[in-house]
Amino acid sequence: MSRRLNWELLSENFVGLLFAAVVLLGIAAGLFGFADKFISPPKPVVATPSVPKQVEEPTLQAKSVDSRQIEALYQKKREEIAAKKAAEAKRIADEKARIAAEKQRIKEQEALRQRKLAEERKRLAEEKARLAREKRQAALQAKREKQRAAEERRRIEKEKQAAKVAEQKAREARKKAEIAAKQAQEKQRQAQQAQERAKQEKEKAEQARKRMIAEKKAKAAAAKKAAEKKAREEAARKEAARKAAEKKAKEEAARKAKQLAAKKAAEKKAKAEAARKAKIAEKKRIARELAASIAEIEAQEARERAKNNAIARFGNAIKTKINRKWVIPPKQPKNLRAVFKIYTKPNGRIRKITVIRSSGNRVFDNSAKEAIRRASPLPMPKKPSWAKEFKEITIHFP
Repeated sequence: MSRRLNWELLSENFVGLLFAAVVLLGIAAGLFGFADKFISPPKPVVATPSVPKQVEEPTLQAKSVDSRQIEALYQKKREEIAAKKAAEAKRIADEKARIAAEKQRIKEQEALRQRKLAEERKRLAEEKARLAREKRQAALQAKREKQRAAEERRRIEKEKQAAKVAEQKAREARKKAEIAAKQAQEKQRQAQQAQERAKQEKEKAEQARKRMIAEKKAKAAAAKKAAEKKAREEAARKEAARKAAEKKAKEEAARKAKQLAAKKAAEKKAKAEAARKAKIAEKKRIARELAASIAEIEAQEARERAKNNAIARFGNAIKTKINRKWVIPPKQPKNLRAVFKIYTKPNGRIRKITVIRSSGNRVFDNSAKEAIRRASPLPMPKKPSWAKEFKEITIHFP
């Protein structure tokens, strides 16, 4: 930039010097004409008297006027050169300020990208915690359903016992009625009618009980379906919001890039033709750097998304494989929970297993450890940087 500025200043000074040389040549030509006129050999005297003072005075006055004009031209040229230098210095300062602002913008974009990555990690952690809560709630719901079913079975058993007692009493009543029938036919008929009514009442009671059980089951199934539907809709809504945010960010980046290109085109058109090539080269360099920075940022975001997806996928695969290898010991309490930490090698082999929180039941803990050992080698990503994320794995049973 400094070499180009020196060359422009030298070119402007050269033009000024050339103009001054032309003016000096004109003055010299005038002086030679003056000397030829007034210093040449005398000519024959004619009758017309000569007046030398009147001729010399205007010539000297013209010479003085030319000197002032030359000085004024010099002064004007110096002022123009100074103005051009000031304008060029201002343009250079503006260009440096613009480049600094551009670097600051790129730095802010990088900071924004880092914040987005942190928010995405936080969202994934929250999603994982939400899934864990839903799993615990589902297990608790299943437990409650099982308890309700057991209570229902006990109630049905009580009703059966009551029905048996009633049947026994009815048989005894029939026997008594048969004995009484021998004495009175009318009493026998009445006893038979009473027995028929009791049977009908029993059937009605049984039908009412069955309808009540069916209604309870239908309500429980409907509530379960509604909860599952609500969970699916919530997940779909979050996914749609995330995609909309990504689309908006991309559109905003495209709009800013378009505005930047338009601004550069306007600046390019407004510049003087003398500096056009140098400015085009500078803009192209800046554009390449900006495009490279944007491409690097987008590539980094794509790599982070791919890495997070792979970590989630392999995490699920590891959990699934261990669960398949786990043989739950029979006749164990249903509320047992245990947490283990697994230390792995890059190829998925297990180096060590430690207990973070024991269930308090040795059989249960040993079965979980055995499932982890039988699942080795665990599924691992091929990329070493991704595999490092699974160097230490925390797993919950169940």
